[in-house]
Amino acid sequence: MADPGDHGAENNAALPISAEVVFEYTRVLADLTNVITNEQLPMLLGVLERVPDPGTDLHEKFEADSSDLHTTVTWLDFLRILRFSVNLSSGLAGQYDLFVQAYQQLSAKPDPGEDERKLLGEIGDFMYAVDDLAGQYERHSMKLITELSKSLKLTYGVLHEPNKTMYAHPVHEDHARRLRPLIAELITLGHGMREQVKVMTALVRMRKLMLDF
Repeated sequence: MADPGDHGAENNAALPISAEVVFEYTRVLADLTNVITNEQLPMLLGVLERVPDPGTDLHEKFEADSSDLHTTVTWLDFLRILRFSVNLSSGLAGQYDLFVQAYQQLSAKPDPGEDERKLLGEIGDFMYAVDDLAGQYERHSMKLITELSKSLKLTYGVLHEPNKTMYAHPVHEDHARRLRPLIAELITLGHGMREQVKVMTALVRMRKLMLDF
């Protein structure tokens, strides 16, 4: 890995993430300029989702006033919001298989009680909502990374090596006008995910009480 000083020590000093994480984002930015066909984008989205950025500062803004997240200026801002949406969705993924198991178990009961029927319906509604959110996330994230790739190629051309300062470059307003509505869609989707996390927390208590797992 390159020395952190190569990434612009003055800029990194003000960032809530490490120079190493910035470098990982910089590599993603360079890769996005090399996209030839859209079939390559899901792979690059997977690379972005594995960047080790917990997004703690973004979570704090999201919980306090999510309008702050709409102030996207640099290429790094746009990439971090996209990466942050993965953190939000992962909050729903951990319990999903257990709810599938609970739904199957309740469905198989020959004579369920009223509380069991109610829990079965609520779990079904929850899984439907989570599946819908997952589908929306997939569509919105692919749309955003596609537009980011287009904007980067128009701005920088093809980069065979990462530009070590580009993460901090302001996105030209012509491109930002196209990208910011996509950011807004992801943030709105994040609110839906947060609401389902609250539903999930209540359902976990009921599931444990009635099904012992």
